[in-house]
Amino acid sequence: MANQAKVEAVAVLVEKIKRAQSIVLVDYEGIKVKEETQLRKALREAGGEYLVAKNRLFKIALKE
Repeated sequence: MANQAKVEAVAVLVEKIKRAQSIVLVDYEGIKVKEETQLRKALREAGGEYLVAKNRLFKIALKE
């Protein structure tokens, strides 16, 4: 049986995917904290959202 926290995380991802006009997947490995903070700020100012999710949970949410 799935962990309740994971089920809730998938439900949140499903809702975010349904509301999204576009989704961008990035490999953030090697990015510096300062750069990531600047990216998050720029996205917020533009009305976007930066979200880190486990690959497996994201794949499950996409199927739904």
